Amino acid sequence: MKVYKVELMVMDFDGLGADGIKEEIENTRYANHCINPEVMACEERDIGEWSDEHPLNQRDKADAEYRRLFSPNISHHAPAVAGSVHGVVRKGG
Repeated sequence: MKVYKVELMVMDFDGLGADGIKEEIENTRYANHCINPEVMACEERDIGEWSDEHPLNQRDKADAEYRRLFSPNISHHAPAVAGSVHGVVRKGG
């Protein structure tokens, strides 16, 4: 058997928050119990108001915006909007 690290970006249109998204992913019933996901870490960024023009909603700009938002180099986290909040939630802490 193998284990995989899968990185996802989740748009929280319903305002579930980090804990709610974690619960949705972990508590979804998968056919034949084929996978058992467990959220090990969750990072959060405030992207401001959502619109059709938002960079994450445009195929040609989404990858660059994702990298800008979640770059491991904190100096690259210049807020897209005033008041952006950066947070990390890790399992067990």
